[in-house]
Amino acid sequence: MFTLMGHGIGTDIIIAKAWVNMYFSGLEIRYSEISDSEITSEIGRLRRAIGMLDKDFKDISESFKNSKTGDFDNLLDSHRLIINDPLLIVETEKRIAESLINAECALVRQLDFIVEQFSKISNPYFQERKIDVEQIVGQLVKKLSLIDHIQNPRKPDAELADKNEASWICLSDQMSINEISKFIKEGVKGFAIESGSPTSHLATLFKSLEIPAILGLQEHNELVEHGERVILDSESGVLLAGLDSYILAEYQERIRKGVQKKQKLKVFVNVPCQTKNQVDIGLMANIENPKEVIKAIELGVSGIGLFRTEFLFLEKNKILSEDEQFEAYKHVVEALNPLPVVIRTLDLGADKLPSSLSSKFTKDSNPALGQRGIRFSLENPDFFKVQINAILRASKFGNVKIMLPLITEKEEIIKAKQLIYQSLHNVSETYCYDLNTPAIGAMIEVPSAAITIESLIPHIDFASLGTNDLIQYTLAIDRTNNKVSHLYNPGHPAVQFLIENVIKSCIRENCPVSICGELANDIVQTKKFFQMGLREVSTNVSDILKMKEAISKITL
Repeated sequence: MFTLMGHGIGTDIIIAKAWVNMYFSGLEIRYSEISDSEITSEIGRLRRAIGMLDKDFKDISESFKNSKTGDFDNLLDSHRLIINDPLLIVETEKRIAESLINAECALVRQLDFIVEQFSKISNPYFQERKIDVEQIVGQLVKKLSLIDHIQNPRKPDAELADKNEASWICLSDQMSINEISKFIKEGVKGFAIESGSPTSHLATLFKSLEIPAILGLQEHNELVEHGERVILDSESGVLLAGLDSYILAEYQERIRKGVQKKQKLKVFVNVPCQTKNQVDIGLMANIENPKEVIKAIELGVSGIGLFRTEFLFLEKNKILSEDEQFEAYKHVVEALNPLPVVIRTLDLGADKLPSSLSSKFTKDSNPALGQRGIRFSLENPDFFKVQINAILRASKFGNVKIMLPLITEKEEIIKAKQLIYQSLHNVSETYCYDLNTPAIGAMIEVPSAAITIESLIPHIDFASLGTNDLIQYTLAIDRTNNKVSHLYNPGHPAVQFLIENVIKSCIRENCPVSICGELANDIVQTKKFFQMGLREVSTNVSDILKMKEAISKITL
């Protein structure tokens, strides 16, 4: 038995089969084992893909024969040499035959070997050849996919599934947000991913969906076999493989105790959220998907403190129309009425960007510091107005508040409010609505906003501390990078100073303030903020009862 460590997301334990999901250059690599009788046909697939790519190069050469230069000819010739190089092709065929694996996987493994050899040579020429080989392998993988007409990953239940255990744990080196729901539909119950960190948006999505996961997992390439039984312990951040009966029995007992613990928490469903000495605390819910609202209501929340609207776009992987957005917002607002629903305008960018919107974004060398949040909205006012129109239409059906993300200065709030007022007028006329102006607030997640909060307060109706980004920007830590995630420290004096400044300034000026970042789930931290006067937090739906229990034990 061996273990792989990472950052756990959630508190659940899962025992299931490993779905090894290999990636290369943004392409999904289908892993499968073959039998001795399939070796010839699999090598045939590889040779057919090589022939298709070689023909592409010939066609390109013919198309540009009148405008080619010597350099262009040399480039085509070098690429054609690579796809016929024994080091790549013959050795890949050997891997297919000896390891009994499919051509895609054999190609990537041989590429890893070649890249490793090139990396030992400091000559820039060989470094460039390494890039050429990577590009060729990527193109061959595409050709192999074309041959089989494979557009989507294998369904996990297509192979190795049995009637008693049809669930899977997906192991991957990386994963985009919009892929998660696809894997869940195919039977994946947990994820173990080499990239990401506990405060990345991927982690936020897993918490929202209550899917146990491990991010920043130690490299697992060739360590875990596709289809072998593994244990994912999301509370400890451990993935166990090579299991024996003793370990299985131990973790099955832990699963049983975890179920009992969750049952005990249900007594807090209908209990008001109060401290031990009966100080009321507003316990709101963060949601990404309208479907979460029913569970939030069942748990007795005080409202929705953060509706992350960008996840609607990421899940659909397209630009949503005004009517599509309106229906989603209305569903939540109507269900919660008269409780408040804080709808945050799109916070796209950084690690949250659907391919359908990529053309609207300038490719930033540092996405976290680039065009995201309110910056994107103000640069694309027509796009922003579509969302505001949808939110205002939904406000007729309940208690809506609008929150602006990534505010750095008061001028951004003033410009955004002007656009909101224009939309209010247009919606009122178009739909004959008698609408009141909804409360407009700012997400305080940039040090400049936290330091100058007093200059923002006259222009907002409420403030919400987005502690995930606030900590990231204050400590200069990329929260999506697991190599520096250990430096993420909510207790750092600079972070504590900024949070305290915001809370005390807002209380002094009678501006409602809350916390909606991951710090809201940390009772040790939130107790300090309650002592400062904070009376509202917004947390993941999955953490509502846990926080209710923790709050009931503290005295203010």
